[in-house]
Amino acid sequence: MARPVGVSQRSSRPQSGEQLQTSPSPSPSPSPSPVPTPLTYNLRRPQQPRRLRERPAPYVFRPSNTESLRPEHASELTAPNRDAYRVSNNKVYCRLPGCARPSTGFATVAAWKIHVRRAQCHQLTTLCTWCGHNVHVPPHLSPDQHNIFMDAHRRERCVSAPRNINKARHLDADRLSELGRDITHIADSLREGPEATATPSRRRLSSGASRGDDDTGAGPSKRPRV
Repeated sequence: MARPVGVSQRSSRPQSGEQLQTSPSPSPSPSPSPVPTPLTYNLRRPQQPRRLRERPAPYVFRPSNTESLRPEHASELTAPNRDAYRVSNNKVYCRLPGCARPSTGFATVAAWKIHVRRAQCHQLTTLCTWCGHNVHVPPHLSPDQHNIFMDAHRRERCVSAPRNINKARHLDADRLSELGRDITHIADSLREGPEATATPSRRRLSSGASRGDDDTGAGPSKRPRV
């Protein structure tokens, strides 16, 4: 059958110069890779959460027993008629007369004792922070003279003095006794109480006695060297 004139038919093949126009195919999306789990090494012991410990309440500072003192020494002391400090919320507040820091809370009774001994406002305080008694001192003394009387009480007659003070007190009493002097002003608990038995010191043997070849005993026989 003849083709009509004037109707142009395109061939199925593309002409030279024409390029095939193809739609781009979508690329497959990459699958997410799994995140590696980090390796941890627990080389320490498992730590437990810390618990805040409650601070114990300060101990009650009471006057010491003075029955072991001689009457002339006990007459120099008077028990206080009021509390020297007050405890509030585990804090120690000074209540001595003339204190310049009554609103300052101290953590322990030991810190309060340091305050009483060192503070300028307590230079003329007659309270002994060792035995808890008031010491009788002459009135109208300067701070230096007042310290002399308080130091004499602590070194010679305080019943709550530490061990090193008691040892020095005993040595002073022995020295004055050897010199023939009066020691009635010293409260020596070691001298007034039962005498302590001294442990004899171990004597060091001589070299000959340690080997057993002394003159009194037969020691091991010595063979001459060949």
